Amino acid sequence: MISFDQAQSLILEHSEPLPIITLPFTESTGYFLSKPLVATCDSPLFDQSAVDGYAVRSEDIQTASADSPATLRLVGEVAAGSQKVPTIQEGTTIRVLTGGQIPRGADAVVMKEYCVVEQDFINITVPARPEDNIRFRGEEFRKGAGVLETGTWITPPVVGMMAGFGMKSVSVRRPPRIALVVTGNEVLPPDQKLKKGQIHDSNSYSIKAALQRIGITEVHVSYSPDDEARMKDVLKDAERNADVVMTIGGVSVGEYDLVKELLNQSGVETVFWRVAVKPGMPLFFGIKKSRKGPRKLYFGLPGNPVSALLLYQLLVVPALKKMMGNQKCRTLTLDATLRGKLKKKPGRLEWVRANLLIEESTRYAIPLSGQGSHMLGGFAQSNCLIRFPEKESLLSEGSTVDVVLLNW
Repeated sequence: MISFDQAQSLILEHSEPLPIITLPFTESTGYFLSKPLVATCDSPLFDQSAVDGYAVRSEDIQTASADSPATLRLVGEVAAGSQKVPTIQEGTTIRVLTGGQIPRGADAVVMKEYCVVEQDFINITVPARPEDNIRFRGEEFRKGAGVLETGTWITPPVVGMMAGFGMKSVSVRRPPRIALVVTGNEVLPPDQKLKKGQIHDSNSYSIKAALQRIGITEVHVSYSPDDEARMKDVLKDAERNADVVMTIGGVSVGEYDLVKELLNQSGVETVFWRVAVKPGMPLFFGIKKSRKGPRKLYFGLPGNPVSALLLYQLLVVPALKKMMGNQKCRTLTLDATLRGKLKKKPGRLEWVRANLLIEESTRYAIPLSGQGSHMLGGFAQSNCLIRFPEKESLLSEGSTVDVVLLNW
């Protein structure tokens, strides 16, 4: 049995980035850049106004005040998108709208709130300094500059940047193809009627939903009874087109827990089996080398719903993100103050479902009731997990604890 942190390190060590593909940038949200994003033009493209107002020569209004405004002659207007760039002379001003080009000769823009219009003249009630309210060409970045590094997560702002650059496509790592194999004579899909002793499958549905949240949509789900010959066929079929195979159930030490043995028989190399963590101790992780590309990953998740989903979120997701090109894929933690107290036997790391709230700039973690590994209700209500270290047996009220946010 290994520690949780050892398990995380071994999984990431054996995870490899998948091949690069090219997508329309409009379809790339949720992927990761496979190479740096380079500016194809200056940003902004030209000197432009940051406000609706009046372009001026700052020296013309140095002494302007509410009691003694500076009066300038209005000689034109520049709207956003206007192609013509007029010129102002001493004693004149031009109205500019937000995003409009700065007229030649102007070195500042005065907000319209400080200007009074009187026919063809503008009375300005405040002085201006050079560069006031002007966005200068290339002030954010210049053409050819590296903007975002390899492995950056493509979020809506990144999509907006690519649109601003006039890009049509972007290079990313393709998402992994996933096979989910649900094992057990007692487990049936939700659309089938249950008999005594049977249960509906919730695991594949919760994990498939979580996969979709990180941009993985190619997911094949299959079911296998606790029969060695049948399970062998199901596993063989599942791995055919998959980069990652996740089995659910059948990895403990019971008479019908066949998964680990059958995977080993099929050529899967065991990296580890069993982790000192609660919930989720009977976790299996293995690899199979491929002649055509990155090695395949095999995760044997426990059958209890909370165990399966928790280990998926904390250990499988970082591996999937690394395969998709994320270079910062370790689980991040925050510190919080514990409300209530927690007890356990030392020897295993325990993840406690909780809610994180902020009061007067202090983060508080509040454990929830119903911590059983079969109780999805507490998981559904929680927004974080408290890390209860393996060597500890008591966390007192007011203790500082590490928490992991659940960003489903």
